[in-house]
Amino acid sequence: GSEEESPAEVSLAETALVQRAVEVTERIARERGVLQRLEAMLEQADLPIQAGEALFFYLAAVVVLGALGLVLGGLFAGLLVFIAAAVLPWMALAAVAAQRRRKFTSLLPDTLTLLAGTLRAGYSLLQGVEAVAQEVEEPMGKELRRVLAEARLGRPLEDALEDCAERMGSADFAWAVMAIRIQREVGGNLAELLNTVA
Repeated sequence: GSEEESPAEVSLAETALVQRAVEVTERIARERGVLQRLEAMLEQADLPIQAGEALFFYLAAVVVLGALGLVLGGLFAGLLVFIAAAVLPWMALAAVAAQRRRKFTSLLPDTLTLLAGTLRAGYSLLQGVEAVAQEVEEPMGKELRRVLAEARLGRPLEDALEDCAERMGSADFAWAVMAIRIQREVGGNLAELLNTVA
């Protein structure tokens, strides 16, 4: 629902009619599981656009461009334009999301090593994550800052880190978070464990 959306998200639907059309599109897409997939891809690509609105305007553009191609170029051109308009945005979004996921994963060993260093220096895990979030490149830095914001609102740090791993589709980060959770429950040298995981 719109009440769950981040205030930073861009709203493209300004009129009541368009908003109603977006709501209908959103409901149908949610029932078919398309909206959840799109939301995940937009998160991974770091595009602050509401999924329901993005889907509505995408469908509208496909129909309009397909109709224009049909009118201006005939049946074959119309079909080509329709297919291109339907496929290219999804391919572009998937490519941006995949590139950001790869970058996130490539930064993971350095992030864990830095975090281990902060723990050895006497920082708590939360303080360590905060220090690393300022040092590490994007998208890791941005994701860790989001984790910190959730932790400051009272969410357990491990839960926020797990959500980050799921949001970024990173099995490696999920393993690291699981190791952190287990180590904090049973005790032991977390810095050493993080170095090993890195």
